[in-house]
Amino acid sequence: MKDRIHMQVISDNYRQIPSVAFQRRQSVPVNSSLRLVQVLKLPRQCRHQSLKIQLIERHPNQKEFTDLYYQNDRKQKRRYLKYYCVYLPLCIYLLMISLICLGTIIAAIVIGLLSLAKTTTTTATTTSETTTVTTTSVTTTTQTTDIPCSPSCNLEQTCIQNVCTNVGYLACTLTWSRPGDGDIVVTTPSGKTIYYANRGPSNATNQGELDRDDQVGEGPENVYWPSNGTLPPTGTYYVCFEPYQFNNPIISITNPITVIYRIVRPSSPTLIFTRTFTSTITNSYNCNITSNTLIGSFNYP
Repeated sequence: MKDRIHMQVISDNYRQIPSVAFQRRQSVPVNSSLRLVQVLKLPRQCRHQSLKIQLIERHPNQKEFTDLYYQNDRKQKRRYLKYYCVYLPLCIYLLMISLICLGTIIAAIVIGLLSLAKTTTTTATTTSETTTVTTTSVTTTTQTTDIPCSPSCNLEQTCIQNVCTNVGYLACTLTWSRPGDGDIVVTTPSGKTIYYANRGPSNATNQGELDRDDQVGEGPENVYWPSNGTLPPTGTYYVCFEPYQFNNPIISITNPITVIYRIVRPSSPTLIFTRTFTSTITNSYNCNITSNTLIGSFNYP
């Protein structure tokens, strides 16, 4: 009997719990931490009912609350969509552009460094070639017979590569092996130099004259002393070659150029001086025994 009475009292207490919870909810705000602790201490069924009552009272219009919830949810989703579909691809695109620009700058720096290294190497090679030419070039002296021209040359001329050139008392005639602009340079025994900028005849050339200047072919170029003028000075003459312009191709080991001088004197055999160049060598039109452009020397008479 005592157990039955005890179970009845417990049953009555459970029936009163929802109302007690409801009364407590009215006296405590929803956002109060104390109220939340009190609610959590209730049995599960009562706790659920108490929270549900609070939500209904706080949002009496359930449809409006639901719409507001979904509206906020859609805004959140749109923010996520905008981030992942717009901002993130844009950041990736800008990063790629930055990497490409950085790669371009690095490539330009590397190419510039390589070009500088290549220029230095080319200069060193040219110097080496110049030394080789000066050391190994050979000058020879031979005799030859003039080749007839058509029409034939007069008595004071000689035929060089089918061109009649003047001889007079003395003639120095220059030819080269491929088209370009080569220049004849002749220095007399008195130290006067005859070339394109000092053609003569004048005291500055000892009355010698540059009467033929070829700028595009293979020569000939000619310096002579007319037979109706002053005799050439007696002594040693020096003949040199200045490669003014040979760019197609430039003078090199694979594209050398051979220079031939013919020294014509009416009373003596023709002298021939030959030299092959494998690089461009200039000496500012100075021609003497120490010049690196020297082709040969001879004595007159």
